[in-house]
Amino acid sequence: MASLHPSAPKYGPALIGTLGLLSMVGPLATDMYLPGFPQVAEHLHASSGAVQLTLSLFMVGMGLGQLVWGPLSDIVGRRGPLVAAGAVFAVASLLAALAPDITWLTVWRFVQGFTGSAGVVIGRAIARDVSGGVELARLFGFIGIVNGLAPVLAPVLGGLLIGLIGWRGVLLVLTGIAALMLVASVLVLGESLPGERRLVGGMRALARSTATVLRDRSFLGFTLSQVFGFGVLFTWISSSSVVLQLLYGLDSTRFALCMAVFAVCTLVAGSLNTRLVRRVAMWRLLIGGLLIDVVMAGALLVVVLAWGGTLPPLWLLLVLACLVGAPFPLIMANSMTLGLARHGRGAGMASAVMGALQYGMAALVSPIVTITGSVSLTTVAVTMAVCALLAALSALVCAPESRSIAGLR
Repeated sequence: MASLHPSAPKYGPALIGTLGLLSMVGPLATDMYLPGFPQVAEHLHASSGAVQLTLSLFMVGMGLGQLVWGPLSDIVGRRGPLVAAGAVFAVASLLAALAPDITWLTVWRFVQGFTGSAGVVIGRAIARDVSGGVELARLFGFIGIVNGLAPVLAPVLGGLLIGLIGWRGVLLVLTGIAALMLVASVLVLGESLPGERRLVGGMRALARSTATVLRDRSFLGFTLSQVFGFGVLFTWISSSSVVLQLLYGLDSTRFALCMAVFAVCTLVAGSLNTRLVRRVAMWRLLIGGLLIDVVMAGALLVVVLAWGGTLPPLWLLLVLACLVGAPFPLIMANSMTLGLARHGRGAGMASAVMGALQYGMAALVSPIVTITGSVSLTTVAVTMAVCALLAALSALVCAPESRSIAGLR
């Protein structure tokens, strides 16, 4: 592994916890906030479309921000941009909670997304700076568990908080979490990128770094396998409330219980990956996870189609949904590690491309699922199956040389 900055954070629980916390920005700032949409519309006298725009622009900010903060951190270092963006993120969260009307709420939500993305993209780059090989895969495995759990648990937590403290209270809770992220970043995450490994040469160097990343076939293959794998997970998460509560008639308590079971399956799969990666090649683990996804998503689609216009038994749907979603931490950890393996220099740019495409997938999935005007179980199953197949093909077709990447077995 390349030389580190003297103040670089050491691999350990503090680093893992801080990077995991930073990776939760997206789910916490979106899914905790979703149950409060009706309250926002009522209190700010806004249309449902205007309230939806506050979420859409947050996602736009998350995607665009990663394309700015990642490359910037390759040039000036990781710590400065991370701390500066974290401070603005905390302030924007507070101002969003205090917004007097829908216009200002929309503005501050965009700023939230743009600055909050720094923790996500720079966090991945820091992980690549301070570790490599199996150690990096284990680190991404822990982060993958968080990425799998947070979108599942955040809406449940948000629903509970909305009833207790309202939508402004939820944003104030997010402000507190943002402050915690900032403090943890300052105390735990020292500078990890030494001067000799930074990009020198301004825009020309940045253009060369971008070209290097985009010309790397294995990087693109692994990135797309992660992005489409996320598409499988996000399709279920974004539609689960409608499917389980409207189509199956579950109340909020039983819905929360079902999502808790889903979260436990994700946790178990992620924990299994952190143990297996020491003994099994990452390429094999990735392909194994992707094939499980394809088979289970295909089985889910067959079951849904077999029941025709009626709903399959709830227990069968939940078992298949858990088996489809559980491999995501395994897919994410190994695809990220393999994708970033050859981009120690320029890790910020590589991380930015990964993150921007992932949020692009999130923005694409929701309208696809509702393409018929409402969420149907068939559309959900088809979308999950297509994403699973594309994830597997991306790894198999676009990254054949990956098995020979040095140090990754």
